[in-house]
Amino acid sequence: MVGIIVKEVISKEYELDVDPDADSKTTLAKKELKKEIDRLNNEKKKPEEAKSFEDADKSIKDLEKAIKELKAILKEKQAQLALKLIIKRYGTEDEKTDSNKLLHYNKS
Repeated sequence: MVGIIVKEVISKEYELDVDPDADSKTTLAKKELKKEIDRLNNEKKKPEEAKSFEDADKSIKDLEKAIKELKAILKEKQAQLALKLIIKRYGTEDEKTDSNKLLHYNKS
């Protein structure tokens, strides 16, 4: 639930278009890029022309890595927010009691 709200807020705040088909389009683009790199390197023997495509491929991989790291940070922040909301709603004593119950249950 929080994730959906966060996506909506981020989309509105930064005016991003969230495209549900983005993953399939990205996968297709990466496949085509890889084919073109292989064609230029192997068939045409023109590695200098393939350089720009290789740079684009590297940029895509770097961006995907950054997105993955940001998603991990987002997930961590969402967990922290959920904990803060629980503490705010029920107080720290209830949270401590629940945590101690879980610890005791896990030790058994």
